[in-house]
Amino acid sequence: MDCREAQALIVPFIEGKLNDEQNEKFIQHIENCSDCYDELEVYYIVMVGVKQLDEDEHILVDFKGDLKKYIASKKEAIAKKHSRSTRRKLGSIAGLLVIACVGGFIYYNVYNHPDLTARYIQRISSAVNLDISASYGDAKSFITRQPEDYFINSSFDMPLRRIQTAGEEGTDNE
Repeated sequence: MDCREAQALIVPFIEGKLNDEQNEKFIQHIENCSDCYDELEVYYIVMVGVKQLDEDEHILVDFKGDLKKYIASKKEAIAKKHSRSTRRKLGSIAGLLVIACVGGFIYYNVYNHPDLTARYIQRISSAVNLDISASYGDAKSFITRQPEDYFINSSFDMPLRRIQTAGEEGTDNE
């Protein structure tokens, strides 16, 4: 930001009409440019003094000290916004990392260790009072298929009978 832009933003800054990005650039400029800071100081004294006269208040005010406090409060608000934004970004990254780690753990265990997977399923089902009647490492399918269901006389044939489920004996629907 150059001095011309900064001087154009002096009155909106004092009135609090700048957004955070403009405030940040303006404050950075006036901290490094003594001419613009002096101009800000003059405008601040005039505007606050006129406001006091309009309101018939005759209070002794430390204009320079109040201006420094006002600038400090704007800088603090900007810093808080940046820290919230940073925390939000870091929280999102941490959440995605946890999801990726849990997903990787589940993927590894399900596809590489079916016996552990069966044990986890058994523990979870017992924790939620769900009965899964299969021993560790067994297939978790509710339908059992036998080779003779599909192969009749060494040729493939779709069965016309219902496939028996676990626990059903002799229910053929031909």
